[in-house]
Amino acid sequence: MSSTIGISPSGNFATKSSERVRGACPHDCPDTCALVTTVRDGVAIEVRGNPEHRHTQGALCTKVSRYAQRTYHTERLLYPMRRRGPKGTGSFERVSWDDALGDIARRLEAIAVWWRKLGLQGTNVNQLTSQNLTDLGRGPVFYDCLVEVRAA
Repeated sequence: MSSTIGISPSGNFATKSSERVRGACPHDCPDTCALVTTVRDGVAIEVRGNPEHRHTQGALCTKVSRYAQRTYHTERLLYPMRRRGPKGTGSFERVSWDDALGDIARRLEAIAVWWRKLGLQGTNVNQLTSQNLTDLGRGPVFYDCLVEVRAA
C-alpha cells in the first residue's frame, strides 16, 4: 500500500512536467524506507514510498507521508524560540542561533558536571538505569539531574 501527498503549498497536484527524485527517509528506524519525491520548480509537491522497495513495498509511516505538508506549512518554525512563561502557556520569544546553541551547550555542560560528580564519566549512559544508579549507591537518579540543572 502506498501513502501519497499530492498537494503542494499552493494546492496544486503533480503534473507531467514535474521531476521525480529517488531518495531515502532520513529517520533512523529499521525500515530504511525508499522515497520517490515529486519536485516542481525546486519545491517538493508529493512524497511517496517507493513501491519497488523490497521491505516496505511503498508504504510510509505517518511522519514521512506528510513531509511535503510539514515542510511548507505556514506555522513551521524557521528559527530558534525560547520559552518566556510557564510551560504550557505558549509564550515564546525569537532568539538568535548563537544564543540558542549557547544555551544548549551550557545545559549539556551542567549535565556533564553532574555526571562527573557521580563518578560516571566515560560510562555509556544508555546502559544505565535509575535502578543501576541506586544499586551503585550513587545518589539521585538521572531525572534529578535535570531538575538540578534547570534550577542552576
